[in-house]
Amino acid sequence: MKDTDLIFGLMATFGKKEYSIAQLNHLLNPFNVTEISLRTTLSRMSRNDIVASRKEGKTVYYSFHKKGERIKLLGAMSFSIPDWSDWDNDWWGIAFSVPETKKEFRYQIRKKLTAYRFVLLFPGFWIRPYNKTEESFFNFNDPLIKEHCKVLIYKEFFEIKNKSIGDLWKINKINNNLHKGIDKIREISNIKAELSPELSLIYKMRIGNEIIKLLISDPVLPQQFLPDNWIGVEIRKEFFLLDKELTEISKSYWNQIFT
Repeated sequence: MKDTDLIFGLMATFGKKEYSIAQLNHLLNPFNVTEISLRTTLSRMSRNDIVASRKEGKTVYYSFHKKGERIKLLGAMSFSIPDWSDWDNDWWGIAFSVPETKKEFRYQIRKKLTAYRFVLLFPGFWIRPYNKTEESFFNFNDPLIKEHCKVLIYKEFFEIKNKSIGDLWKINKINNNLHKGIDKIREISNIKAELSPELSLIYKMRIGNEIIKLLISDPVLPQQFLPDNWIGVEIRKEFFLLDKELTEISKSYWNQIFT
């Protein structure tokens, strides 16, 4: 687990508006991350607009910057499953054309659309089933998207078979990974009673990092496009329960810095 992911995860997990170096250093102590590494990583995250800092006397406080808030929002999106019960076959379509001379722009747009769980249907045209509840997660007003993309909502005008959906979103591969993830959750759940507060925090962050990455890969599609053994709902329920239990076990360690 990279220091960047760990620090970001800790800041997001405890939901505080800002953290001092001393607080972050305490949270990171069980992970053997030195204060020098912490400061170096925070400096890099600051340069990338993920965190912002402010100084009060001799104390420096860190909070999420706009980019960090956006990443946190996309992470939160992974824990919710849209209601597709009344889906009427509407689709998002995003078309864009970026000159060959602007390869970096094209890469950034593709990265954003992938994060929003769109898939490439054919060159320059990305699709996703339309669900109004997801709109708040998609920053279509991002200058890069606004300048280079055309966002459409349309009725399906071509037939997409379930197999094609599976191929486009790599459903079988994702489902296999979700099953491995839920096995890992159950493995840790079986030993949680033996864990110390510090070790519980370590397991909480490590399993959280693994499962969140799996959930980010979950395309959260309408049920008719998913296999019968799809466990998207189950893995979220079991992860939420384990995370709550590990948080409670580790509370005596981390709670002292917030009181």
